[in-house]
Amino acid sequence: MPNIDDLLADEGAALLRTAGEVRTTLARHAVPLYFFRDTPDPSNYVGQGSGVLVKILSRYFILTAGHCISAAGSGKIVVGVLSRTHCFVPALCRNAYRCDYGTEHDFGFWEVPAVDASTIKLTDRIFLSETQIAILTHNECMARDDWMILGGYPGEIAVGQTGVKPGARLLAYSTILSGTREAPVSTIGRVHNGHHVVDLWVPKTGNLESTVSPPEPISIPSLSGASGGGCWLTGLKGKGAAWLPQDMQLVGIHSGSCAEVVINNERHVFAREILLGHHLNLIAHEYEDLRQHVASLWPSINEFPIEISP
Repeated sequence: MPNIDDLLADEGAALLRTAGEVRTTLARHAVPLYFFRDTPDPSNYVGQGSGVLVKILSRYFILTAGHCISAAGSGKIVVGVLSRTHCFVPALCRNAYRCDYGTEHDFGFWEVPAVDASTIKLTDRIFLSETQIAILTHNECMARDDWMILGGYPGEIAVGQTGVKPGARLLAYSTILSGTREAPVSTIGRVHNGHHVVDLWVPKTGNLESTVSPPEPISIPSLSGASGGGCWLTGLKGKGAAWLPQDMQLVGIHSGSCAEVVINNERHVFAREILLGHHLNLIAHEYEDLRQHVASLWPSINEFPIEISP
């Protein structure tokens, strides 16, 4: 088990001390998703994923991984919007996605009608504002060398009676970028080098569940089901005790992870995060009324291709 005193002396200890509040903050914006071919029935869902609630001007979106939208197809989508087991089926009115399985070309969104967005806002969920979104390139993320938070709903830690009343439990995992500080270099290869991604280091051993007191050892579960969940830049570096969970910004969407690898006799997994510029560029491409607004807020948007280069 890691030495608690050593951890608390580190700059990142703020994440340990405020773990419960970090979790609550992420849970306001991240939602579990269940996919059904026809009538939603807890015993026959055909897939699951995660998403992040975002508002751009007067439109509401669930940002997710492209393969989640592909898996959902034209069936019904149940969105978890309460802390307790709950099913809500919004009349999703539009989507767009790009999905080249197993690559960086994996991003998309659903639009949520305003009436259903109002229903969601009456619960404990909130659509993320534009000021809480950061469009950063791979190099910009690496230069910041800051802590990151992965927030999603892996199926392995689902609650309730599986196949009867499935419920989702949020994984809010704090980590650092692969290849920075003491994190090993990711073993996930690249296919589309023009796309912007970052990989997070997910050590399978030596982790702590910091939302309990005292913190307890925990083994990180399989991340299947967390696809489409958020990747957050903490903004912690250099702030120390002045840092607050509200300083976090959404920078990417989780798309997948590699198989477990052993490095120096320790077990590791690397998680791939598609940086958010691809999602926003796709929204600008699909919505003429949002195009100028998105480009003015995030001038670098064209650096994030939405098509595969020949």
